[in-house]
Amino acid sequence: AELDTYIFAHQVREWGQQFGPEVAMVTDAQAANVNEDSACNAYWDGDLHFYQEGGKGGWNCNNTGRIADVVYHEWGHGFHYWSLEAGDFDSSISEGIGDTVAFLQTLDPEIAPEFYTNGGAIREVATDLVYPDDWDNYDPHVNGLMFGGSVWDLYLLLSDTYGEEVGVKGTAWEVTSQLLADGIKAGPTIPDAYDEFAIADDDDGDLSNGTPHYCELVEAFGNHGIGPGGESGMTITHSAVGNQPANTAVPISLDLWTCRALDTTADAEVVYSTDDGATWDTAPLSASGDTYTGEIPAQAAGTVVWYYVEVTLPDGSVGDAPAGGFIAPYSFYVGELEEIYCEDFSGSDGGYTHELLSGSDQEGADDWIFGQPGGY
Repeated sequence: AELDTYIFAHQVREWGQQFGPEVAMVTDAQAANVNEDSACNAYWDGDLHFYQEGGKGGWNCNNTGRIADVVYHEWGHGFHYWSLEAGDFDSSISEGIGDTVAFLQTLDPEIAPEFYTNGGAIREVATDLVYPDDWDNYDPHVNGLMFGGSVWDLYLLLSDTYGEEVGVKGTAWEVTSQLLADGIKAGPTIPDAYDEFAIADDDDGDLSNGTPHYCELVEAFGNHGIGPGGESGMTITHSAVGNQPANTAVPISLDLWTCRALDTTADAEVVYSTDDGATWDTAPLSASGDTYTGEIPAQAAGTVVWYYVEVTLPDGSVGDAPAGGFIAPYSFYVGELEEIYCEDFSGSDGGYTHELLSGSDQEGADDWIFGQPGGY
C-alpha cells in the first residue's frame, strides 16, 4: 500500500504539474497515510488517508491505497481545494472533480475498477445523470457524476473534433485537462460549472462571440442539464439601433450562428416596451439565410423604447440579445434631441472650480476626480 500510493500520487502530481503547476497541491509536500483501521473508504483532509482491505456495510473492498483511481480521486479533492481563488469548496462538485481527475489519468469512464473484491468499480461517469432531476440531497458522490459525466462527454466530443481515438492522451485530453484546471478556480457549484468552463475556454475576452470549444461545451454539459443546453447552441449578433425619428418604423436585424445546421428555421422576434418595461409587445423577425429582419412599429416623438431580440431554436433552446433580455435591454429615444449642455472634460475642467473640502491637505489632494462614472 505504501509503494502503490507513493507511485499513484506521483503519477497524478505529474498531471498537476502540466496543467496546474501553480497549485499548492502540486508544489507542496503531501503526506499519505495507508492501512488505516477501517475499510471501503479513503479521504483527504489536508493529508491523504487510505483504508485496509476488509468488509463494511455488506461490501468487501480492496485496500484503497492500492487502487490507482482512489488515490487519484482523493488527490483531486486537494487539487480542488488549493485551486480555489474565489467561491467555496462545494462537496458535490468536489466529488465530480475527484472522479474527473481520476478518469483523466486512465481515460476510462469506470472509476476505481477492482474497488470491490468481486471486481466491481465504485462508480462510472458514462451514464448521463441530469441536473436537477437526479439530484441526491444526501450523497454528493451521486451529484458529482453530473459534473464528471459532463467533462467525460466533453472529452469524447473533443476527441471527435480533433479526430483522435478515445483513450489517447492527445489534444482532446490536453484541452479537457486544462479546462478543468482553470474552470474550478472560481469555486463553481454544479449548476454554474458550464459558465466557468466557458470563461476558461474564452480566448478573446468576448463571450458573446462564442469560445473555441463552445459547441462541445454546450452539448457536453447540456447532456446533464447544465448550461444553455441543446445540441445546436447559438450565437446571436445584433447591432443596437440609435435614436430614431418620430413616426417611422425602426428596422431590426440579427445574425444567427448555430453549432449544427438547423432542420427548420428558428423563430425570432423583437420584444419591445414603451412604458419602461411595465408591458411588452412583440414583432416577428423573418429569416433569410442566417439573417433575421423585422421592425419595431413607428412611435411618437418623446417615446423611449426598450427592446431585445429573442431566438427560439427547433430544439427549444432560447437565446436573447442582449443576454439579460428584459433585465438589461437595449434602448433608444424617438424624436429630435436638443443638446442643452455637453462637456467631456477631456481637455479642461469645463470652467468649474474645485478644491479640497475635507480630508488630509497634501499635495494633489482635491475633491475633484477624473474617472469613469461609478453610476448608482
